[in-house]
Amino acid sequence: MVALTIMTIGVLSIGVAQLSALRISSMSSRLSQAMYLAEEQMEIFRSMPWGATFTVAVVDQPDPTNPILPVNGDAASYNRSWTIVPNQAPHNLTEITITVTWTNATGSLQNAVLKGIKGS
Repeated sequence: MVALTIMTIGVLSIGVAQLSALRISSMSSRLSQAMYLAEEQMEIFRSMPWGATFTVAVVDQPDPTNPILPVNGDAASYNRSWTIVPNQAPHNLTEITITVTWTNATGSLQNAVLKGIKGS
């Protein structure tokens, strides 16, 4: 009876550890996808020639392709937005902030933020 109790506790512990690992893996996958989407938009901005896009302040501009559904069969959807702050001292560089948001499995809103700069 004692051996059975000890074995049951051990098996339950392994089960809890497996569930925890699956949850963490899912969170990591979603965060990786969000960072990829942020980096993708940052690269688009970096490849654009200098112009009016980078000289006018923009606050929390939503991506026209929202919601973004990057993986077929995955229920996750992402919303991407950006803020552009021109002429930052001391070198008059433009600060670009990309924010990607999504809802996790428990219904909590999560976000990933990527900041960069662009010069003229």
